[in-house]
Amino acid sequence: MAKRKIKAKHIIKDFKEKFSIGIKVFRHALKTTPFDFLIGFFALIATILIPIGSRYYEKNVIDEVIRLLQTSPEARVLTPLISFVIISSVLRLSQGLAWSINNVTEKRVFYKVQEALTFEFLRKSVSLDIEHFEDPRKSNLIEQAEAAYHDKGSNMAIRVLWLLRNFIGILSAVTIIAFFSP
Repeated sequence: MAKRKIKAKHIIKDFKEKFSIGIKVFRHALKTTPFDFLIGFFALIATILIPIGSRYYEKNVIDEVIRLLQTSPEARVLTPLISFVIISSVLRLSQGLAWSINNVTEKRVFYKVQEALTFEFLRKSVSLDIEHFEDPRKSNLIEQAEAAYHDKGSNMAIRVLWLLRNFIGILSAVTIIAFFSP
């Protein structure tokens, strides 16, 4: 029983530590590449929210087709149907555009943050005194820091973004199911 509590505390502590590192790298990414990061963030939000509008207009297209089938051929007006189809198509294209913008900015942010973190790591490791390298305990700490650095801190910023994306995506899916399901 005691092992479970220790294990749960260890897991919670580890999660808090990783999440705080992710938030720090997220802030660093925002400082390093504010323009790319914000464009990527809004493109990511757009790729999540556009399907709500898309589903709404697709529902309107289906409703309009059903309404047209129920009216006589002389009384049919195709203008609303055509406008709904055009708006739905534009939303689909804008979703694809938002995905491509998101992918490009994600790669740019990843490489710029990785470059900034590499420079920061090298700057800090060079600033260490030579006596730290002569002491085996300190040398081991430097090697451990270098090994931890290779976990790619910029991935943490991308993971925090994708965590936010998944949360908003779930809300979007619930909205679509709640309002557009028969």
